Amino acid sequence: MSTLAIVLIVVAAILLIALFVVARVRRREARRSEAGELRQQAGHKTVEAESLRASAEERQARADRAEAEARERAAVAKRERAAASRGTERADEAMAGVRDTHERAREIDPDSEGAESEAHHLDAVSDEPGEREGRAEAGRRS
Repeated sequence: MSTLAIVLIVVAAILLIALFVVARVRRREARRSEAGELRQQAGHKTVEAESLRASAEERQARADRAEAEARERAAVAKRERAAASRGTERADEAMAGVRDTHERAREIDPDSEGAESEAHHLDAVSDEPGEREGRAEAGRRS
């Protein structure tokens, strides 16, 4: 072989190696570029997901607050109902005491006609709807 042929073979080999190196570098650059785009997309999706999570947590907190407020209102209503029931019981007891006093006064008073009209008036007042319910409830408890 001539020297020229050997030089040409060496130069061709060097060119092939250089082409392979350049192709490899280009592939790496393309992969880096693609990886960068994928990271950027992942970053955008992360921001969206965090925003969705924050919105869901906000809605959950609002729902929790509404539920707590409803429980609080129910507790207040329960206390008010119990206080009203105690007030009705006291009123019924007071009316019973008043009736007893009128009854004693009627028994003692020789002119008891006026006392009877007062007793009838008290009975009529006692027959108001709230009074009947309170007496019925008190009777059930006894």
